Amino acid sequence: ELGLSDLTAYDFAYWPNPVTDMLNITSQKPVESVSVYNLVGQKVIDGIVLTNGQIDMSSLAPGAYVFRVILEGNKVETFKIIKK
Repeated sequence: ELGLSDLTAYDFAYWPNPVTDMLNITSQKPVESVSVYNLVGQKVIDGIVLTNGQIDMSSLAPGAYVFRVILEGNKVETFKIIKK
């Protein structure tokens, strides 16, 4: 059984959403890699290593994207971002 404390144990956050260029990601656990998919499931960016907690999204076309973030210990966070 998962309690609320289990779900928020590693303080994961991202902003802004929608984003125009730089997406910020913070996590108490180290981020190992970030992959970005379009809504058809095609991987458009693979294996990003964060630089100062930021991802440059300026090269992506406007639309919706799904982010898959792998944290230390194989914890996975998945979320949708709108790119302006």
